[in-house]
Amino acid sequence: MSSQLNQENKKLTLKLKDLEIYSDESLMVMIEEWIEAHGNTIDINEFAKSYKIMPPRIEQILNKMVSFGYLELKG
Repeated sequence: MSSQLNQENKKLTLKLKDLEIYSDESLMVMIEEWIEAHGNTIDINEFAKSYKIMPPRIEQILNKMVSFGYLELKG
């Protein structure tokens, strides 16, 4: 049981490190540059693959950017 918990803990720690590679501010700049270079659009999965970032992290930053008024959602 203890070994299983240790394995799960290591897995979650690695996952967390993946999520924290870039600061929020850095990601915001990267996303803005991407959007400008791609006709005011972003494909979250393509961006995630390009920068080796988990899609939920990108979604979190996009939501933050919308709430701060940096981005507008288009239908």
